[in-house]
Amino acid sequence: MNPRYILKLNLLEDTSRRIVRSGQTYICEGQDFKAHDCMGGIHLNEILITRGMIRHLTAKQKEYYWDPRNCALNCDWFHERHGHSRAYREFWLKNTEGAQEFLDGADLKVRA
Repeated sequence: MNPRYILKLNLLEDTSRRIVRSGQTYICEGQDFKAHDCMGGIHLNEILITRGMIRHLTAKQKEYYWDPRNCALNCDWFHERHGHSRAYREFWLKNTEGAQEFLDGADLKVRA
């Protein structure tokens, strides 16, 4: 099965990543960055290292990047407006446990 799809399923099942605000629980992890009304479906959003950066790698090499420290679940609205912004990337790096270690361990060459 596709490792990216498996990661999305695992994140959907991981209730520890849910955002709780004012008694409401959100799947969209963008809620921590910017409070909003979630609209649309849920996307697996690569944040630190994106699919475009690793397009040239083999499928086996890409498996490293399908990691919870690199990916978040975000609604359509958030993903389109903030999902790949520098500000969200910096927020994720600062607030996600192990994100810096993940980035430091990315020894495969990526293309910006």
